[in-house]
Amino acid sequence: LPDLLGNLKNLRYMGLSGSGIVRLPTTMNGLKNLRHLDIRGTKISEMPPQLGQLTMLVVLTDIFIGKGKNDSIAELGPLEHLGGELCIWNLENVVHLSHAIGANLRGKRNIEKLELRGGSHCSVLPAFGQLEVLTELKIECFDSIVRIGPEFYGSSSNKKSFPSLEKLTFSSMPRLEQLMPPPIRAFPLLQKLRLEHCPVFESLYCGGDEEGALTSLHSLRILRCSKFISFPGQGLRAPNLRELELRDSDALEELPKHMNSLLPSLTELTLSFCTKLRSFPEGGLPSSIEILEIWGCDGIESSPEGGFPTNLEKLIIHSCDKLFADRRNWGLLALQSLSSLRISGSEEVLESFPEETLLPPSLNSLWMGDFKHLKSLDN
Repeated sequence: LPDLLGNLKNLRYMGLSGSGIVRLPTTMNGLKNLRHLDIRGTKISEMPPQLGQLTMLVVLTDIFIGKGKNDSIAELGPLEHLGGELCIWNLENVVHLSHAIGANLRGKRNIEKLELRGGSHCSVLPAFGQLEVLTELKIECFDSIVRIGPEFYGSSSNKKSFPSLEKLTFSSMPRLEQLMPPPIRAFPLLQKLRLEHCPVFESLYCGGDEEGALTSLHSLRILRCSKFISFPGQGLRAPNLRELELRDSDALEELPKHMNSLLPSLTELTLSFCTKLRSFPEGGLPSSIEILEIWGCDGIESSPEGGFPTNLEKLIIHSCDKLFADRRNWGLLALQSLSSLRISGSEEVLESFPEETLLPPSLNSLWMGDFKHLKSLDN
């Protein structure tokens, strides 16, 4: 863009999203009436000097922090009207505490979504737990973080940690091993917890209310955490948990203890390529489960104690040879709500399939696939 752009004194809106622009004019500080600057998805990697003079800005999608005085994070300080979404890049260039304080992020009350991006050198997370109205937090690609502990929760004896947080995600953290137990008063409203692609993450601990329960948690997903090995020793106390998904957890040998009593609201359970799982938990699965998917768990040898959940509506079993061999004990005829059944990927040599006592009359959808050695279908 030409430097003459700075002469457009009445310009209020500049939308450059998705364009090939690589540099903003050095005269940008002359656009005193500019309200909206959208540079998402451009090739811009540095800001023009003295951006802080654009005090009328309401929307600034991105800011790239430099190492000089005129492009430091402190340029955000005078932009009192900023709101909506803001992404701050190159945090590794913030080397002076005075510049960070000068940005006055605390005073940007209208910002609804803040994205912070920097190098992979951060080894300790800040006290995000002190952000009282934070509802969603995603932390990803922090290569140096090994443990997440008290400094992250930032709680004191008279304050709750993460009092408004509803959704928490940890993703692509190659050295993360452990989440230290949170304070008792942490996460009172947490509904969704997701850990993804944390290859050395091992254990999950509960915090929550005085009884150690995550009372508001609705969804828990642990995906591609190949070293994940255990849940809390006394079971996962999440009375309102509805969805539990475990995928590519190669080290996991058992599901949470006492699932049938501690997870009374569970409606959807997905187990995918948890190759060391040998059985379902003692006492069986919660009867509330409506959707059960089991993919590539070839170590599971038999159906749950007491049979599959009585409220089951959809059942998927794929590439689980030992479990499939136990199909005569599945007890599907007793499942009056089962309407969808998908079975696939068996290496067993079958003369005929399915057996007369396998399929319930309630089915309206049946899918069978990858039966390489099936000779005939039963009438």
